[in-house]
Amino acid sequence: MSDLVERWHGGKWMALVTREPYGLHFSVSARGRPPTDEEVQRARDAYPGILPSAEFTDWWRAHGQVNPYVRHFAHPDHVAGLPK
Repeated sequence: MSDLVERWHGGKWMALVTREPYGLHFSVSARGRPPTDEEVQRARDAYPGILPSAEFTDWWRAHGQVNPYVRHFAHPDHVAGLPK
């Protein structure tokens, strides 16, 4: 079960940090499209803490993600241990 830690947004993007069983999960979405690298960086810059850094969007999509307009990040150890 996810617990919302924080939600914030910029002009064309929204970011979330949730607490998951595997640790923190950072996600960024844009309006009807995947966010750019620049928008992800702006979301990171706007957050006062340290955010998960390893992107696993492609894995998430391959394993049933519903929303294709979200990019996902978790701790590198979690991402490295995901089944292929």
